[in-house]
Amino acid sequence: MSLQNPEKKMSKSDANQKAFISMLDDELTIVKKMKSAVTDSDNDVRYDEENKPAISNLLTIYATLTDEDISSIEKTYVGKGYGAFKTDLADIVVDNIRPIQTRFTELYESDEIDHVLDEGADRANERATKMLQKAEEAMDYNANKRIKTLDLSLIKRFLLLVLRPFSPYMTDKQAAPDCSDCKKDDKNLHDCIRQTVHITSSLVR
Repeated sequence: MSLQNPEKKMSKSDANQKAFISMLDDELTIVKKMKSAVTDSDNDVRYDEENKPAISNLLTIYATLTDEDISSIEKTYVGKGYGAFKTDLADIVVDNIRPIQTRFTELYESDEIDHVLDEGADRANERATKMLQKAEEAMDYNANKRIKTLDLSLIKRFLLLVLRPFSPYMTDKQAAPDCSDCKKDDKNLHDCIRQTVHITSSLVR
């Protein structure tokens, strides 16, 4: 829960930057946030969600990060007060986040992510190409036969939807064809679809 309001969930969208810990907060920032976390009126480190929601929230965080029982944590801080407890909790949070930050830095400074993205793009392009090839085969463009089993106008609308996200990157030669004559006869519609598939293929390959 929030470090500043134990009745709210901890969220990075919180306007109060002290209310949450970010995975990329530096050590000093984490320590300051933990030490400024709200507590209750007395100074006893004791779990009581109803009467002591603030310290109970911090005890829950402590127990979660250390796998210790809350009762055991309470015994450790008998008579020590909130100051000592929050100092130790800050160190625990830092120790848990440090490996995440180390790995983030390694990835950020390496080419690993770029390689993963490139591989994903290659696989996506391969699948898109296969899909377009199947569409071409289904419509039998190579044989230039008349299609009776498919609704050509529906196929055309689908292909135009495929083209829409690419429209900002299209050249004049790649512009979607004018469909005003598509419904006049099958040949016009057939040619229009062929042109659309050709443009789509050139954009995704």
